[in-house]
Amino acid sequence: MTIKVGDLLYVSTALRGWKAAKIMGETKASWLMPDGGKVSKKTMLQSRRRNTPLRWFDKAGKLDHDFCERWARDIAGSVAVCKDAEKLVQIAAMVGFDLK
Repeated sequence: MTIKVGDLLYVSTALRGWKAAKIMGETKASWLMPDGGKVSKKTMLQSRRRNTPLRWFDKAGKLDHDFCERWARDIAGSVAVCKDAEKLVQIAAMVGFDLK
């Protein structure tokens, strides 16, 4: 998916869940947001004074983030107790884990 001016970007907020903001413009390297901030096109980070940068997501990235937040610990727990070597080898290959 190509991001363009007018699209919505999403940032996760600790208290309110997701906040959406429409891209108002762009430079060669950044998306211009309604609050005057700039989101790097390369890293999707918005720098902030005296705070950690905000990571923004497009809609697909938001869905991926939500899925991982919901399921990662449960899946990791299931893998941790798995006693099937063949399955563990397959999982290792899928996540790029080198068994050597």
